[in-house]
Amino acid sequence: MKSTKISVIIPVYNSENYIEQCLESILNQTLEDIEIICVDDGSTDNSLDILEKYASEDDRIIIIANEHKGSGAARNSGLKIAKGEYISFIDSDDWIELNTFEELYGVGKPKDVDMVFFKMLNYDEKNDELYNSDYYDFACIKKFFTGLTYDFHDFRDKLFHIAVSPCNKLYKRSFLERISSKFPEGLIFEDNPFFYHNILNAKKVLLHDKYFYFRRRRNNSVMSSLDTNHFDIIPIANEIINVFKNNNLFEEFKRSLLNKKIVLIKNLVFEKLDEKYQKKFFEKIVKDFNGISKDSNQRTDYFSNLNRRNLLFYLNISESRSFTEFTMLNNISNLTIDNNNLKNEIKSIKREIKSVKKENKVIKKRNKWFKENNTIIKEKNKGLKDKIELMEQSNSWKITKPIRIITRLFKN
Repeated sequence: MKSTKISVIIPVYNSENYIEQCLESILNQTLEDIEIICVDDGSTDNSLDILEKYASEDDRIIIIANEHKGSGAARNSGLKIAKGEYISFIDSDDWIELNTFEELYGVGKPKDVDMVFFKMLNYDEKNDELYNSDYYDFACIKKFFTGLTYDFHDFRDKLFHIAVSPCNKLYKRSFLERISSKFPEGLIFEDNPFFYHNILNAKKVLLHDKYFYFRRRRNNSVMSSLDTNHFDIIPIANEIINVFKNNNLFEEFKRSLLNKKIVLIKNLVFEKLDEKYQKKFFEKIVKDFNGISKDSNQRTDYFSNLNRRNLLFYLNISESRSFTEFTMLNNISNLTIDNNNLKNEIKSIKREIKSVKKENKVIKKRNKWFKENNTIIKEKNKGLKDKIELMEQSNSWKITKPIRIITRLFKN
């Protein structure tokens, strides 16, 4: 019996319109020694029926039927029974190239890597177009597409810019088991803590410079329209910090972590929420920030490490007595910062103009020097031409002409 090289874990929830394309791209892989673990997450459409039909035709498909608990719980269910040497996660509305597993296993297995990163393309369902992005191209760490293996120390400065999705990575199963890696359950954004726990512990990470994964962007996906589910970003941000603490790396990355928390809460969710959700989310943030304020060490950490914009957001939340007051303070803070940034930009432009003027003066002086020297050279050339004309008109030049002709003949 052949060993299972790759376990493919697919969380499935109401994907009846897409699951067949996903499964076909996996079942027809050039690497056949795979198992396909489909975890139905309490679908209310025909997704489970489609899975059962495919399972009756291919014994590599294993079905787990769960109550609806979210992608994190579904993936964890798959991890518990996976037998493959390597693990791949694929979302049920996405698909992959037919040679994906053969090539990824071929580059990862010989080097015994813990993780293989590869590129993914976005698919715009509305316009039926594929397009790439720097984020999923790993543009921030592109210099590591060398065929060599690395760990997080090599790209620590870009650690918080790397795509966290579990779908554009292949994982060694024994590595995930050794570090007890699993997804947070009952929360969205669950891929963030999972990624950071893995990358901080991986000894061998290989970046493979090819597109294998097609990520569908549709209007009703989890990240396309924000609602109360996205309030999960608060516990997720705290869980990311806990991952670094548990790996004894919090102090080393403290500044980046605390600023990332504010950016996730403010930029990723709060500013994109509809007004009808913002007030409720504000109350959740207040509760979290009040917990920080009660701990003098935490409070000092935030004051000492947050950049100006993030610190003002933190202070405005903490000191506001109502959502209306916060909105007013936050708008004033943003306007003040934008105004200061504009002033600094104007100063920078003025310095640049001053520098350009200095360069122009230097260029003008050089041009003047070149003109003067050009005039001198022209005068010298004219003098040389006059001398040559006088010499050619002299009797001695005319008398020695036959000698010069004979000399040239002998040279040739």
